[in-house]
Amino acid sequence: MLVIVPLALVLAGVALLSVPVELAFHIRRTRRWQTRLAIGWMFGLVRFPVTQRKRKPEPRPEPRKKPHGFSPRWLGMMRHTAFRRRLARQLRRIMAAIRLRDLSLKIRLGLDDPAETGMLWAFLYPLAAYAGNRPNAVIDVAPVFAGETLAVDGRGLVRIVPAQLVWLIAAFVLSPSTLYALWKR
Repeated sequence: MLVIVPLALVLAGVALLSVPVELAFHIRRTRRWQTRLAIGWMFGLVRFPVTQRKRKPEPRPEPRKKPHGFSPRWLGMMRHTAFRRRLARQLRRIMAAIRLRDLSLKIRLGLDDPAETGMLWAFLYPLAAYAGNRPNAVIDVAPVFAGETLAVDGRGLVRIVPAQLVWLIAAFVLSPSTLYALWKR
């Protein structure tokens, strides 16, 4: 009897984490940024908006000087080839686990100088064409040579299965290449 209750709790937790979570977002900028985010669970039965709280501007602290030769732990881990390969493979798996169900993005972009707008356009258009090549994605990026302009209108729907992400992250953190890179950095 003592074994059944914890086992039932674990199975209930796994079952709840196996239900997909949907993130719906809408971003718009004409004069100022406007964003909306809603989270849905249980196939739309539970849905709530995420609101932003107004924050008071805080003064920025002065940056501290880091001692010479300081490197963050992850930077030391990046020296290991097996860890870099594992990280790249894991990022691909995580991106595959995040399902993009719908994306519509319209951007009008212009700089003061038309020549700079053209150079920026030459850089951005191949990226937008590649990203817009995905199914369920419509991306429209248009240059504005008349002056400085930034207008964005985007909306999308993303589906995530929390149990799948927990499994992928745990497998990465506990993999031999990550543990080796962590201790041998």
